[in-house]
Amino acid sequence: MASLAYLDSLNQGEINSTSYNKDKNLIIKEPLIIKGEIVNFKVNSLKEDNNIVKEPLKPINKDSFNYKNDIFDDLIIFNTITSNEKAIFEENINTYNTYKSNKELNKSPLINKVEINNLIEPKVYKEAINSPNKDEWLKSMQLELDTLVDNNTWDLVPRPSNTKVLKTRWVYKIKDIDTIKPIFKSRFVAKGFEQLYGLNYIETYASVIKQIAWKLVFALAILNNLIIFKADMISAFTQGDVDALLYIEQPEGFISSKYPDYVFRLNKALYGLKQSARIWFYTLKPKLLKLGFRVLNTEACLFINDITKVIICLYVDDLAILAPSEKIFNEFIISIKKDFKIKNLRVIKDYLGIDIDFNSTKGYIKLSQATYINKVLKKYNLQDSKIKSTPMDSYIKLEPNKEQASKDDIKLFQMLIGSLLYIMLGTRADIAFVVIKLARFASNPSNIHFTAIKRVYKYLKGTINYGITYTKEANHFISGYCDADYAGDLISAKSTSGYIILFGGGIISWKSKLQSIIAQSTTEAEYIAINAIIKEAIYIRALLEELGYYKQNKFPIYTDNNGALLLAKNPIFHERTKHIAVKYHYIRDLIIKGIIDLNYIPSNEQKADGLTKPLNKTKFNSFLKQLGYIN
Repeated sequence: MASLAYLDSLNQGEINSTSYNKDKNLIIKEPLIIKGEIVNFKVNSLKEDNNIVKEPLKPINKDSFNYKNDIFDDLIIFNTITSNEKAIFEENINTYNTYKSNKELNKSPLINKVEINNLIEPKVYKEAINSPNKDEWLKSMQLELDTLVDNNTWDLVPRPSNTKVLKTRWVYKIKDIDTIKPIFKSRFVAKGFEQLYGLNYIETYASVIKQIAWKLVFALAILNNLIIFKADMISAFTQGDVDALLYIEQPEGFISSKYPDYVFRLNKALYGLKQSARIWFYTLKPKLLKLGFRVLNTEACLFINDITKVIICLYVDDLAILAPSEKIFNEFIISIKKDFKIKNLRVIKDYLGIDIDFNSTKGYIKLSQATYINKVLKKYNLQDSKIKSTPMDSYIKLEPNKEQASKDDIKLFQMLIGSLLYIMLGTRADIAFVVIKLARFASNPSNIHFTAIKRVYKYLKGTINYGITYTKEANHFISGYCDADYAGDLISAKSTSGYIILFGGGIISWKSKLQSIIAQSTTEAEYIAINAIIKEAIYIRALLEELGYYKQNKFPIYTDNNGALLLAKNPIFHERTKHIAVKYHYIRDLIIKGIIDLNYIPSNEQKADGLTKPLNKTKFNSFLKQLGYIN
């Protein structure tokens, strides 16, 4: 018999304390959560002595258990309760009532504040100086200000009249939080949302490399004996001159005692400003061009030096650098250090939150997101959930919610979807269909939608180490597979397109998307899917050609629909296809020019099948093997 424990995390669940009556029956209609588990009590009688209640509970039908925020595991039911446990329970109710009135606590009933090694990242300055790590935060803030002053970021001047002064704040981050020596980092930023267009800024732009571009380049590295390094620009945004007259408030906690009413007039860009990322890019770009690099027309965040064969992937201030040898890489670092402060992070281990296992000796590189998945499982209290073998029940039919969801439910569901989108776009094409499907209900989720999204997280827990692997033994040829599920959407009767593109033994691009029009036949649905993959194929071909690594005459694409294949190669079936928009016939021109080679493939060999519909366990395992997640 299990005993009642103290509430481990009161901010995880809600208790309907109004239903508690000492003299009568005790019924808790909402679930009580103890140590991440839901506990449902129904006590028919409570005595004041130490006797145990003799009347057992009746089993609860889990299918009828109605709780919108239930993303936890199976119910634990206590059949008996002692008077000692009763006293503890009463204490927990009182504690909960106190908690409920405290508006400063996390209002979400499902999300715990992730605390690792007793370290919590403060949200504001007051939290930082009142935390147990006050000294570390003060040192990091002073270091940040010293760096900005050394860089001549601002001048302390009298407050101007009739000129807007932007407010500022501190942003805190603990890096390597789960290690022995965590790094406390503080960033002094401007509140850029207060800027006015045309007055404080004109143009904005962030140098963000496309996911497909850097994956393609990483695959090229392992195929062509290039080593991937990582470098981080120190205070990158502050290394460019500001392009407007801007004033900001002095930093909280570090206001000048001699000139407390003065403000900073910026000389350099600062984090938080709308134009900072653009200023940084146009500060770095001419320096790289001067060093012999050229920027690609197909990808503005890719730079290549045709002499040294160094390739740079730029994501704002994070650089992934490919070089034939460590010597050439070090020579580049020495050259760039003449103009910028840069931190050499050596051989790459992670990039944009994605874990990188790069092994040039064994000839492979693996991209995975185990670290991030573990983080979100803890965030949503799902780290102890039971695993699932597939991300979606192949028989479930998701429909719109007929009732209006609460604001808290909507916010929570959108957070859950946001985390899954990042995982899906990063490395996990196997969850693409279900994530895109669930995202359509993000504005008004129901209990069924919460159950479905919980299943995706359970699946990820069991497949946490799945990733994309590119190998040296793989061929240098690139190919694509496309498919469509005709009228698969119950709401709109629209079809779903799906495609994957493979290179170097792994996938580099994938998509699952509801078609924008209602196809009137399977042929039309497949034809539209072919058009979607062709646009991606043309971009990849152009990118490889600019890099000098495209080594095939035609780009092969495979479909399992003969009707669509014939329609693409010959302008036939006029009566049944005359309504198809002209833009979808773009494929015919590319086939005639010999750029695309469209081929038929049997349905059981169609690698994009799992991107258009839910699959049963057997078919889904086959899908995983085709994508390379399972050997």
